[in-house]
Amino acid sequence: ALAHVIYYRPLIMTDDNINLVQGPPHSLPSDDVDFPDVFLPTASEAHSTLQKDSVPREKTNTASQSDEPLNTESSNSVRNETTMTGGPVSAQQEQEVRPLPLSPQTSLKEHVKPGESKRDQFPLVPSKVALLIIDIQEYLSSPSSLQDEQEHAYFYQTSLPRATQNIQELVQQTRRRRDSQAQGCEVIFTYLEALTQDCRDVSLDYKLSGPSLANIPNSASSPATFLECIAPLHDGKGDIVIPKTSCSVFLSTNIHYVLQNLHVEQLLICGQLTDQCVESAVRDAADLGYFVTVIEDACAARSHEAHLKGLSGMKGFSRCLSTAQVLEELENGRDDIVVSKRVVPTDPSDEEKTKPITTRNEPAEPKSLKKIPITTTTEWCPPSCNDKAVTTALLHTMKFAGVQFLRYMAVDACNSIRCKAVPLHHLLKTKRLDNQISIAQVCFAGLPTFGDYMSESTGLDARKVLTILPDVGSLRILPYAPTSAVVFGSAIDPNSQTVSPLCTRSLLSRVVETARRYGIDFSVGVEIEFCLFQGGEPVDHSVFGNVTTMNEQEAFLSDLHIQLQQQQIQMEQVHAESAPGQVELVLEYSDDVLQMADSVVLARETITVVASRRGLTALFLPKVFSDKAGNGCHIHVSFQDTLSPSKSRNAVCHASLDGELSYKAKSFLEGILQ
Repeated sequence: ALAHVIYYRPLIMTDDNINLVQGPPHSLPSDDVDFPDVFLPTASEAHSTLQKDSVPREKTNTASQSDEPLNTESSNSVRNETTMTGGPVSAQQEQEVRPLPLSPQTSLKEHVKPGESKRDQFPLVPSKVALLIIDIQEYLSSPSSLQDEQEHAYFYQTSLPRATQNIQELVQQTRRRRDSQAQGCEVIFTYLEALTQDCRDVSLDYKLSGPSLANIPNSASSPATFLECIAPLHDGKGDIVIPKTSCSVFLSTNIHYVLQNLHVEQLLICGQLTDQCVESAVRDAADLGYFVTVIEDACAARSHEAHLKGLSGMKGFSRCLSTAQVLEELENGRDDIVVSKRVVPTDPSDEEKTKPITTRNEPAEPKSLKKIPITTTTEWCPPSCNDKAVTTALLHTMKFAGVQFLRYMAVDACNSIRCKAVPLHHLLKTKRLDNQISIAQVCFAGLPTFGDYMSESTGLDARKVLTILPDVGSLRILPYAPTSAVVFGSAIDPNSQTVSPLCTRSLLSRVVETARRYGIDFSVGVEIEFCLFQGGEPVDHSVFGNVTTMNEQEAFLSDLHIQLQQQQIQMEQVHAESAPGQVELVLEYSDDVLQMADSVVLARETITVVASRRGLTALFLPKVFSDKAGNGCHIHVSFQDTLSPSKSRNAVCHASLDGELSYKAKSFLEGILQ
């Protein structure tokens, strides 16, 4: 905020005083100043949010929010609704068992009753879990020739793409859980790599299995490489990599020793090939005393029949679950109890036999997971503005810049801007920015845009007020009102001192923060469309991209560009649109969603004022002409997968299938549509 004020009205330091240089600077600061968020839901959505947030926290389904035993019916919704392979669960399949107390220091084996206990009585306990990924490497995942690709079309076009996409999701969520706890949720890659250049140390079985296995990658001259979308991560806690030279990882490596040191008791196993290296690892792990879960849709085989054969061969040694079910167990897993309900697994081969073989254009996807709850208003804290020294410096700087009023602004659920101004001299007396103004709660979601008429259906009235806690990072001096500065803020309930569920600013903040916890960072670009009128008629009747608008409205556009720059709102393009007098203003892409939302609000205000002062009227109505194109505010959204090894992979596109949306992209669109 200080930087903005100084750059807007630069201060020249001399020996005896401080002089103001009038007018905007010739250059703006290179570093972006953070803007707060403005989110524009409908009134019904905001009121629905208020009702949802009013539910007591102890009734929520997040295990970490309560010390009470986990609600088994809610936490196991996926397992209670689906079998291992996604089918419905009958009453005969669901059985009650006694809850088993468990602490991180307790072994799961202590709760095994010989002859009575079943594998599915022991769902995942995060502190005792490791994800083992077998042979997902370039050497085994790319066809050696066109003939190889044609002969194994099922593997390269269906089985492997499906498995790699699900493995990617498993790796990301396991890493996220691992990095947030003290122990468990390890990610382990095992892959083919010999110790010697001539591969003389590989197993006899591999030497007898043809040249491709007798001459595997070696650490001496041609080390193994991983798929770009699924590669070991070395930052932070990092993943574990264990090269092997035999079919079973337990026979040619020290993995058993490593797992014991990590206190791992439960293994999630996936990779390739289902009926070979995966099955060998599963059988050996079970014999060595591990609780094994095979993730059936994260395993790949050369043929559909081989995949079913492998699953059938492992059903006596492990549980067999889908990616969606495993992610649900990881999300709801706790270390102090074992879930008290279980589902008796069905034979995966029974359902697999009835499934049509998927094609390259129809990759198998895990079923939708439960909705991810965003951070609640009681848990989220807005930026503080209580530093008296900084506040005082900011106020004095604004005074020297000629500011007389500070406007407190918030956008309500109906897209109306609510604003009150406080004289700067009053703020200098109190030396604080918070607790300055209050606005009736009904103004945030109970009033229509056309008038001050309270809607009884919302249940809101004017008796309760909300105060505005400013986000000083959003502070701007308004070039079209140079004696005023504006700051956006969060709506605070003065009784509970928490953010109101009706606050659109905090809603967007909480959505972005929640997505970031799940490895998603957004980038947003916006196109703002409006029509220019003069004397009740459009300024021209040009068509899309016509130069007429640019020529005739040059003065308006130039003035608009300058004033947007003074507010650090960067224009990327401007051009005539299809309707008469219609203009489209394109704002630069930003990785800061809150900054972009703030910029949209300020840009529309600036357009309106600049047009008015030139005798023009800017209309943002969705439909100005019944037979012409309407005005839109187009939001372009992309997102990056921050949990990928590259830290910036585009998470919209499928990692393996060209032209396909990723699982996260489909889930994102599903959430918007719902």
